[in-house]
Amino acid sequence: MEVNRDEAQRALLIAQDKWRMGDTAAALRLARKSHALYPTPQSTQLIKEYSGTNRTEKEKPPQPSPEVKEEVKKDRFTDDQVTAVAEIMKVKSDYYRVLGVDRAASSVELKKAYRKRALLFHPDKNTAPGADEAFKLVAHAFTVLSDKDKRLVYDRGGMREEWQQTSNSRGQRATRQAYREEVSPEDLFNMFFGGDLGQFHVQFGPNGRFAGRPRNTQRQAHNEESSIWSSCMQLMPLMLLVLSFFATSILSFLFSDSAPGFSFEPTRVYAVPRHTRQYNVGYWVNSNEFSRSSVAKTPQRLRQFERDVEAHYVSQLQLKCRREREHKQAQIYLAQGWFGVDQERLREAEGIPLPACEELRRFR
Repeated sequence: MEVNRDEAQRALLIAQDKWRMGDTAAALRLARKSHALYPTPQSTQLIKEYSGTNRTEKEKPPQPSPEVKEEVKKDRFTDDQVTAVAEIMKVKSDYYRVLGVDRAASSVELKKAYRKRALLFHPDKNTAPGADEAFKLVAHAFTVLSDKDKRLVYDRGGMREEWQQTSNSRGQRATRQAYREEVSPEDLFNMFFGGDLGQFHVQFGPNGRFAGRPRNTQRQAHNEESSIWSSCMQLMPLMLLVLSFFATSILSFLFSDSAPGFSFEPTRVYAVPRHTRQYNVGYWVNSNEFSRSSVAKTPQRLRQFERDVEAHYVSQLQLKCRREREHKQAQIYLAQGWFGVDQERLREAEGIPLPACEELRRFR
């Protein structure tokens, strides 16, 4: 069958390596396996050659160098690995079966299943034909099922043909669209395992295959430390604002009367509008309650009260911003469609505004 052609060719190449190394039995076995997967004139000829009479010492090929032996050794794989790859590619349109979970699997079960499958098909551990494609399929299945919106679309019948389209068009526009806004397989693996499998870092090489490269762990540790420090510095104003909210709340509870209530929308109870001095955040209070409290009488208490108001406001903005981003991402994903990208719908989805996120920029 045409689908087995690559596996057959790979088995034939290994058979020739075995023959050059003098392992006649293994060479014959692999040549017959190649012929069973995808018969070719070359496999037929090699079977006849390897099935001949025992070679004399004079006819034996020269022994390969240690470097050649090492290369052949790296290409070795077991029949179980070949079977595992074949089984997972048969069910590539059923992401639940790809991960080996049922349709009601929780996020914890999905993560556990991904770790198991990722290690099984990792290219540094599994060199069987198609293992790298299976590794990418496992990552893609986890990415879809671990996302609530994508999983909902998939369960309704969407994305059934997505992997088939992308695997048949590697390097083409279809692949780029299918993986738009999606974590790459190597990044996903590195998130789960810290990027290390032995001393290699996972990344894609030419033609979409994986390659391992030694990592400079000391430099990476320094870069990660710098990145964490930079992120902390960017979030420092927001963290200080939240900390001040908790501090003032505790002090207010221990040493003073309770602060007046407030609302970010006008109501029958909170009808008097006010604005904080630092960030001009609008809020509403009850006139009688506010005037009787110490907040209205002491400038220091008023500043503390306004910091509390701003901290509450920032917390609400963070929640709204996250929801806006999730909604926009879901619309972009749905615009990709089942059989192609709806360009007009995609432009509309990409143009969805994020007002809460924009407002949150003022506090950073």
